[in-house]
Amino acid sequence: MISKIFFDANIILDLIDSDRGNIEDARTLVYKALTKGITLYTSCDILSNVYYVARRKIKKASLVEEMLRLIEIFEIIPIDGSAAENALLENQKNSALDFEDLLQRGCSERAQCEMIVSNDKKFVSGTIKVFSTKKALEHL
Repeated sequence: MISKIFFDANIILDLIDSDRGNIEDARTLVYKALTKGITLYTSCDILSNVYYVARRKIKKASLVEEMLRLIEIFEIIPIDGSAAENALLENQKNSALDFEDLLQRGCSERAQCEMIVSNDKKFVSGTIKVFSTKKALEHL
């Protein structure tokens, strides 16, 4: 049984930006997971990136409100020097791997998540399975 899920940036953006076309599936996934007692995770880096991208489309007051809601729903994983170093060293060994994905994967591993939800078809997989929003909904 799944008890911990990590959400990538594209899914977090889907939760707050209706123009992206996945808002209903993303919100349904969050609702379904929470009703099953699953703890949801994302990283502080993702929150920063989401704010940066969304601020161009969403008025500041609304965006701050949405971000505060996200902080209530998600456990936020900090990124420290060790996590960054591990991702950089792995990226150095294989430059084809995306550094940001490696960083997020490391966060999900540190939190002992059983699933990563990302609609990035090239997300760096590891020991934790990566599911799209639709596949994650089917899996739950």
